[in-house]
Amino acid sequence: MNVIYTVEQLDDLVSYYSKQDGFCFDVETMGHHRGDPRQNKVVWIALATEGRVDVIPMGHPNGEYLRTEFPLLASGHTRLEKGLELRQQDYSKDERKAKKVFDTPPEQLTPAEVFKALKPLLTSDQVKVGHNLKFDLQSVSKYIKELPSGPYFCTLNAAFILDNRNRIFLGLDDCLKREFGYVMVKGVGKEIEAHSFTDVATYAALDAEWTWKLYRSYSGALKNDGLLPIFNLEMDVLSVICNMELRGADIDVNQLSQLKVDLEHQIEECKGKIFALAKRPFNINSVPEKQEILFTPKKDGGRGIKPKLMTPAGEKRINSGETPTVYDYSVSEPALSMFREKDALVNELLTYSDLNKLMTTYVIPYLGGDITRTLAGKSKVVAKESLMYKNRIHTDFVQYGADTGRFSSRNPNLQNVPAPHTANGKAIRNLFVAPEGYKLVVADYSQIEPRVIASFSGDRTMVSA
Repeated sequence: MNVIYTVEQLDDLVSYYSKQDGFCFDVETMGHHRGDPRQNKVVWIALATEGRVDVIPMGHPNGEYLRTEFPLLASGHTRLEKGLELRQQDYSKDERKAKKVFDTPPEQLTPAEVFKALKPLLTSDQVKVGHNLKFDLQSVSKYIKELPSGPYFCTLNAAFILDNRNRIFLGLDDCLKREFGYVMVKGVGKEIEAHSFTDVATYAALDAEWTWKLYRSYSGALKNDGLLPIFNLEMDVLSVICNMELRGADIDVNQLSQLKVDLEHQIEECKGKIFALAKRPFNINSVPEKQEILFTPKKDGGRGIKPKLMTPAGEKRINSGETPTVYDYSVSEPALSMFREKDALVNELLTYSDLNKLMTTYVIPYLGGDITRTLAGKSKVVAKESLMYKNRIHTDFVQYGADTGRFSSRNPNLQNVPAPHTANGKAIRNLFVAPEGYKLVVADYSQIEPRVIASFSGDRTMVSA
């Protein structure tokens, strides 16, 4: 492993790597938005190719580890005030409250110096390798003012294509353990600022080195299994996905703010109707309170609804021969939907659920704000940071996981925007707007899975249909 500290070392690195057919690169990021390639701060970049591994620090805040300092307990402060000598028991033993102390970090190159030198490599026609390569491509794009050019080789995508049974075990550590029996050191990359210079340098170097080895192994496997054309197709669209995510979807923020006001009004109005029908206020988000009101007999002040769906706990109680109570029956949306239009309170509870879902799934996450979560009858307010960046929503398109090869979308899921058949659903759809001078085109696959099956099977009836 070479640690690059000077411009001369950096020039030598570029000279060596430019003579190779390809190389792996991996970034380590820092800051509040470490996982967002539009806003994160790239502090390390590691590179690996045949016969060489390099790491380039660009502002790591720590030197080498010196000691861990634990805060004083109340007894310790009291002894200090009295001028008494401190004892070991006067310090907290809570690791979460401890502070690691490091010495001064070494002189490092700046991101401007590093990416100016690396840009010819990143925009060359050499193969760029990475595990979850999309993140690394996007993270460095803001420094070189363009997306690194292909061809690409993402070892995460390759792992899924080679064996889709591993869909939930596609992390680099999972792949290396399966392929080589190698066990990675975990945890350093999640918060590099909590670790020493040497620890992060070693971690970053091993990440790049083993990803390069994985690339060499997977390249041969894809070819031997006849899967190279499918993998190449995935890599061909990678730059498109990267650019779509970086660009984001424009949101009409004024309309979003107004929708929040409208939904708040509708929710309060709905709550009023619910309390009037229940003849008392209660926590609408509390499952036990809803179970009591809906399923308790009318003579005891409830609605007297005869429930049909059991909760998992209720099923266990029945199976063990115990007598179920009102708390063993479900008040989920499917359970209550059976009584839609049969009970006025159920209707209002379902309406409230729909309104609350729109508010907590779309409006608050997009704008940012507080969401109330209720668990086991206890409510807690959770602050949600806005998902918008410069008035745009940026999703994460996932290339792996679906056997048909289709994408999924997450953080947020832009493939699950409400249908426009209700006024509020239409309002949320209308939040997505085209920038000035453009038009927004909405398209969707029709019956993608049957079409894929028809194509592979060649069945004449299916193909015709």
